Amino acid sequence: MKNSTDITMKDVSEVTTGLLEVYKHYVTRLPHWRGIHTMSSGAEGNQRFVSYLTKGLTASGENERVIVSDIETWMSKTPHLMNLFDTVFSSLFQFHSMNEIMENIPAMVPIPLFEGHRDEAVLSVLDYNSVLYLNYNLPSMYQTEWRFLFSNSVYGDSFSQLVAHITNKGPTLLVVRDKKGHLFGGMAADNWECRPKFYGSSSCFLFTLNPHYGIYTPTMYNENFMYLNQGQATLLNGLGMGGQMDYFGLWIDSSFNHGHSKAKPKCTTYGSPQLSADPEFEVDIIEVWGLGPEKKEEEDSDEEKEKNVKKSILQRDPESKAMLELMGRTQVSEGFKELDEDEDQSEEMKRKMNTIPKLL
Repeated sequence: MKNSTDITMKDVSEVTTGLLEVYKHYVTRLPHWRGIHTMSSGAEGNQRFVSYLTKGLTASGENERVIVSDIETWMSKTPHLMNLFDTVFSSLFQFHSMNEIMENIPAMVPIPLFEGHRDEAVLSVLDYNSVLYLNYNLPSMYQTEWRFLFSNSVYGDSFSQLVAHITNKGPTLLVVRDKKGHLFGGMAADNWECRPKFYGSSSCFLFTLNPHYGIYTPTMYNENFMYLNQGQATLLNGLGMGGQMDYFGLWIDSSFNHGHSKAKPKCTTYGSPQLSADPEFEVDIIEVWGLGPEKKEEEDSDEEKEKNVKKSILQRDPESKAMLELMGRTQVSEGFKELDEDEDQSEEMKRKMNTIPKLL
């Protein structure tokens, strides 16, 4: 048995790798993982994940010795590692059947749900390490379930399909792989909706998974968390997170196949570096997961339904509404919301359209 002066970084890495393999041996056999084919982590993937877990140790070379006090300090400051230790040594070894493990294992990996794809194998661009890493960094309320929403391997290279499958679905994980193999994305804490401006909340973040792991949270320098638009002649069309117009931390163009990650030196919104291999990149895979249980829409009352029918002309024309919002005139249409039931609606529409230029 080695004494404390004989422990090297190689030893630490080997023990951490073994711990990770034992954990994955169990979780990848849980029944709810049978519906998803994740990418194999492989030796390179395991090494990258172990490097993430051991980055708190100051030793550099694998043969460099580390002392016990340094290991203790590292472990105490690496909660993800301690979570793995607790799961393996305090939980898994106490149970003898898969049912017991399922009932007692901490929710470190989500239950993947595939609405409309339950009988089909869905190949994810994520490997097991990436799922473990991302799920650990999500708020606990989103860790139990991931709902498959979109992948271009299923729905094709279509931005309109992407938008249709992710809007109004609650919090989401957007995962992108560029043609050079970089894997990255963003967690959107709010509903994706087409709007003329940035929106969202400080719970959003960007991340990288390959060639290294990283989570990038808001700097609060600005509030440019999320952006989405399509089919607008006067607005930027695409999906973005962070930065500013034409200079996003993460951008997917409405052409779908192209994007950019411009961060010199860092994205102002998230403090993230360039996520893709090159500032301008070609899309290989885009995959989106809804987070947490899906919220059921409450049925509108008769009064609310009637109000929804009587929408203003500006609400029926998103681009006109967007232009007004950009000019700070969001309340112009308030007087147009309700039409008299006996009034001819087509004549009313013409009259209001003629009124808009005067108001502007």
